[in-house]
Amino acid sequence: MSASIARDVRPFDAWAASYDQHWSRKLLFGRVHRQVVREVLRSGVRPTRVLDVGSGTGELLLRLGHTFPRAELFGVDPAQGMIATAQRKAEGVDQVRFIEAGAGSLPFEAGEFELVVSTSSFHHWDDQEEGLRQVARVLAPGGIFILADGYKSRRGRMRLGILPRLLKSHEDDPDRFHRPATLRRMLETAGLPVMRQRKPMSLMGTVMLTRAKAPTAGGSRPAA
Repeated sequence: MSASIARDVRPFDAWAASYDQHWSRKLLFGRVHRQVVREVLRSGVRPTRVLDVGSGTGELLLRLGHTFPRAELFGVDPAQGMIATAQRKAEGVDQVRFIEAGAGSLPFEAGEFELVVSTSSFHHWDDQEEGLRQVARVLAPGGIFILADGYKSRRGRMRLGILPRLLKSHEDDPDRFHRPATLRRMLETAGLPVMRQRKPMSLMGTVMLTRAKAPTAGGSRPAA
């Protein structure tokens, strides 16, 4: 599996059926989703096509569907169990489609989406740099990318608290989480200038939201 969201997706396949009932959903994940939607609205984007990278059971994507009822919604996740659960939840919602795929090989043409989001999955991407380049590729000129994940403080301490257990993170690989400045550089190297970074108090200081924007038409992008 090349550059996928999770190196071993079997734990996520096993977790998929009960994922939405886990206590962490109300404690943290639901709050993360609400903050992401707020950040989307603050950005001013009114997307016609939305992509969620690491969409899990589809909860955020369905929430965005309520916010943008005319938008086409796509979710990608490498865990077949998560995709199956998301498809069941979205049955009868014509605007939503879930696809089994990883961040490093997004199955879309260049410039397809005005909005790309990713919550609590970035630390699972096998190749984070390639995943960000893929996000930059599929974003339309001027499109918005909102990334929510755990982070390191300026001194390198993990600002995660209970997050590793909730996110089934690579606890033995702290380099999968980054200082805000490091993440900013990674995004900008991929061709996604950062507009805003914040750490909402409602997320207990464990999750940082980063908003980046693809260059407008005529703007420079890194060579493929």
